[in-house]
Amino acid sequence: MKRFKDWSHIVLKSTVFLVIPIALFMHFYYGIRFLEADALQWIVYLLYILLIYRWTIDIYRTIQKKVEVQSFSGLEQLITKYKWKVVERRAHRLIVRPRFDFPFNKLFDGKVEVIYANQQITMIGQKYYVDVLKNNLQGKNSFANGKIVTGLKIAFVLFILAAPVLQGRNLVWEWKVYQHNADAQSVSEISGLNHSGLGNTVENTNNYGYAVENEDHVFYVEDNLNLIRTNQSFEQKTYLSNQTQGIGIDELNIVGEWLYYTRGEELIRRRFDGSEREIIYNLSYLSDIHIYENWIYFINFNEDSALYKMDLNGGQLQKMMDGEIQDLALYGEFLYVSHQNEAGQSVVERMTLDGQYTDVVLEAPARALVKREDEYYYVGENDRLYRNQLNSGTHPELIIDERVAYYTIHENQLYYSPYQAEIGHEGKGVYQTDLIGTEPARKLSDDTIEGLFKIKGALLYNAVNEQSGESTMQQLDTETGESKTL
Repeated sequence: MKRFKDWSHIVLKSTVFLVIPIALFMHFYYGIRFLEADALQWIVYLLYILLIYRWTIDIYRTIQKKVEVQSFSGLEQLITKYKWKVVERRAHRLIVRPRFDFPFNKLFDGKVEVIYANQQITMIGQKYYVDVLKNNLQGKNSFANGKIVTGLKIAFVLFILAAPVLQGRNLVWEWKVYQHNADAQSVSEISGLNHSGLGNTVENTNNYGYAVENEDHVFYVEDNLNLIRTNQSFEQKTYLSNQTQGIGIDELNIVGEWLYYTRGEELIRRRFDGSEREIIYNLSYLSDIHIYENWIYFINFNEDSALYKMDLNGGQLQKMMDGEIQDLALYGEFLYVSHQNEAGQSVVERMTLDGQYTDVVLEAPARALVKREDEYYYVGENDRLYRNQLNSGTHPELIIDERVAYYTIHENQLYYSPYQAEIGHEGKGVYQTDLIGTEPARKLSDDTIEGLFKIKGALLYNAVNEQSGESTMQQLDTETGESKTL
């Protein structure tokens, strides 16, 4: 009964002063929702909590030990030499407290009763402190008396308690996000970021975003490496970046007087004239970047393709949705997110830009989603191109019955490129058909391509030389099928 009372006292204090405070800290600081954990997570949580109880009981349970001594004289001086404090004195009896092992010496009311009789010292107290005192009485300076071991023990307990509740969370990534947002707050506002629309079209973004335009300029990527600025008639070609090797450029967007684009893990912005250039994000690879008004929405590869957003300066980086996002499109005030739901079903959900409301608009695997009036176009199962009526609940209609690498809709016509091979991302040729795929497809180009891009009255594609691997941007005449290098 006495042992049970001792152990239950330790468990109660461990719960009240260790487990609950740290759990609350994890909840409010990291947003951990324990009540939403599944059965497997709760099993892991309970196993770790039991481990904590087993550890504290083993160390701080009450025991009794004896050690041979010659006399009681000078014992107090010997004890105080090793970071002990005498709190009570009687004939042949002392009660001492440890001045080490903070805060656990306070939490578990650490003390040892020392009784001398018949040239023996009997020590009664918590096991950890009794063991340390026994070494001290034998003239040994225990490592436990030092500050290093106290710090190590605190770190160990924090790690043990934090490990189960942080299972599956990327703490390194969380810290990077925190640092990124802190650094972004110190960045001064820049001029020319007035923006009230999209940074690029959804169709262009679906095709790597190699081209983008505003009223005065066209920007495009040449040979995956070079960033070109030209006018609407594709004259006065100016290189904003010109390199023969390095990391490729894609995901072009325009915001006010600034051009945004990615290069590897970096999101870069630069003025149209190239006079200013700034890296606003460099934490991970991004894809499907959509810019609308003051926010950048993207898929983050580092977080298992989770959906994120941040402001135009790279600040306020925050997660919007977990879980293997396969495609992202932005129309009006809604994001269209293609992913697998908790039941493992492929769906497209419509989400408000603040992430507060979602509903399922399509029950199918989908990439390169395009919303056109009251219809959805998307590349679905087996890489075929499908069309579905908006909120109709009807079965999808097969439009192109071959593997589609790229497609776009331009001037009420459908242009697409079939996959060149089973492996790889290049398309072979450019074809034209009507929006429902009933007309025989007309072949416009034999080139190996990466992407199809709409630039007002022009249709562009990136032509790849299969021998050299170099690529050039081509302007396609949709009437004659002729193309020219920009």
